[in-house]
Amino acid sequence: MSFGNRERTTNWQDLWKSKRLSSALSLLSLDHPMRFLVGLTLVFPLAAFGQSLTLKVNGVGDTSGAPALTTNRCSDTFQVNATLTGQVCSGPTYWITTSSSCGDSPSSANFDLTFDVDSFGNRTIAVSDLPFFRGADGGVPCPRAATQDHKVCGSFTTPSSLITGCSSTTVVHQSSAPTIQWKGAPAAVPSIDSVSPRDGAIGLGLSITGTDALLIRIEVAVSGTGQFAEVASISATQPSYNINGLTNNVAYDIQVRSEDTIGNLSAYSPIATGTPVASAGFFDAYRQAGGQDLGGCGGLGAILLAFCLPAVVWGALARRKR
Repeated sequence: MSFGNRERTTNWQDLWKSKRLSSALSLLSLDHPMRFLVGLTLVFPLAAFGQSLTLKVNGVGDTSGAPALTTNRCSDTFQVNATLTGQVCSGPTYWITTSSSCGDSPSSANFDLTFDVDSFGNRTIAVSDLPFFRGADGGVPCPRAATQDHKVCGSFTTPSSLITGCSSTTVVHQSSAPTIQWKGAPAAVPSIDSVSPRDGAIGLGLSITGTDALLIRIEVAVSGTGQFAEVASISATQPSYNINGLTNNVAYDIQVRSEDTIGNLSAYSPIATGTPVASAGFFDAYRQAGGQDLGGCGGLGAILLAFCLPAVVWGALARRKR
């Protein structure tokens, strides 16, 4: 008996839908533009007519390049804002995942963080609650010395069409998924590639791999003392630097480290050692090259003669004029 009732009910529903479809199709006449638009809304999926879900983090959406938020502080919080347009059959559901894509719903396997929003579409979340710090047996608590991106996701279902109602639905996803980046990994370690002794100074050749470094910090100590002091902070893209104000013939130890865009510091480079030396003048360079003359116009050295000859000629001419 009940089976017959269900059959009659189904028949009535099918009949109603068929009549409604027939009515909708009858409206699809280009002779009557308004009737045509009404017919479209009855036949085609509602998702084609402005169903949307927009998500932002601290007012920033998906930038398709830089994260909406990058942090290395466990005490930070951030605000998610959701703007939903359209008829809802089920949901909305909101979650944060470490997966590279959102999918249709949160995954317990990824320890995704699900959350609700208030009547204004907002929710404040602690950085320490991100999925990167969740997991089996409590996971690894914040902070972690690694870098991890998170996607902010959302979805809801809407009627496939006005004819079917919520008995046939379409999933509407966030229009874009903002990224939250936990950046706990240290910055890349720079390298001291060369050390050049100079007069009262030491020249450095520097390099660094990766693109996250912002600055290279240079520290110097008298060799063997271990008492390093920072003497300069230069752009990570600068390939060389002169450390000035040093004492000639004194050995110095030098170490460098980098700093990234949010203040993470790298480990120190291996220590390099250099000794400033006084620059030789012309005569010192001549003697160091093996020259024996002591100078003066009586010397026969070809280099010195070139400087003395004009004075000798001028003196001779002066005597003849007398």
